[in-house]
Amino acid sequence: MDYNEVIKQIIFIAINQFPNEGHEIGAGTNASDLAAWNSLNHVLFIASIERSFEIKFELLQMIEMTSIEEIAKATHKMLK
Repeated sequence: MDYNEVIKQIIFIAINQFPNEGHEIGAGTNASDLAAWNSLNHVLFIASIERSFEIKFELLQMIEMTSIEEIAKATHKMLK
């Protein structure tokens, strides 16, 4: 799966995970952009990505990923 497909799927997951807050969700979206992207929802978001791509992130990696782009890069790297 190429990077563009990965990021599109992650954006789709994010749109479904976080309610529309008047902020368009895209590659540049990070946790501070969305009020609903709190610590609990971050874990749920990452879990949704793990299920979707059938991968598993390390705990430290999960904590450090705070943007759609960072998550997409890490996911793409794991799929190679």
